[in-house]
Amino acid sequence: MAQEDILEARERRWKHRLSLANQFDAPVITVTLNIPGPSKNRRKYEEIHKILSEELITSLLRNGFNYLVQEKHHGADGDELYLVVLGDVKKIKGITTDVEGKHPLGRLADIDVMTNKGKIVTRQDLSLPERCCFLCPKPVRLCRLGKSHSLKELLQAVEKIITNWEKQR
Repeated sequence: MAQEDILEARERRWKHRLSLANQFDAPVITVTLNIPGPSKNRRKYEEIHKILSEELITSLLRNGFNYLVQEKHHGADGDELYLVVLGDVKKIKGITTDVEGKHPLGRLADIDVMTNKGKIVTRQDLSLPERCCFLCPKPVRLCRLGKSHSLKELLQAVEKIITNWEKQR
């Protein structure tokens, strides 16, 4: 996929989240994958997205959160799950960070929580540290800005996460 297609898909996702938050006056969760580079639509990634989405829904329900809307879309930057959820956004964000941190594939998940007013709830809002890079202990944000690692290195790290999970199955 071309970079501009990926950027357009992200912009469309942002607008759709805002629309859902406004329409239902409720928080919106989106699940996508952290896959570096332009190739985000492989069958393996679709399977991983499905597994992580199911894990999140199970965790939400187990913790007493129900959702009003569940939508799945497929765009230039891969699969997207949208959930409109009733409840406290900080508790919801806590559940999403648990999935990202505890599931063997969670490092590949990008689970965002938006308030009913359109604000993204961050890890820092929960006094949690930023997510670390796939390859080093620095915050991913710094490595991304500094282009600290090659695409090849990052994709090898993604494949290692997937391979380790496949061995545990």
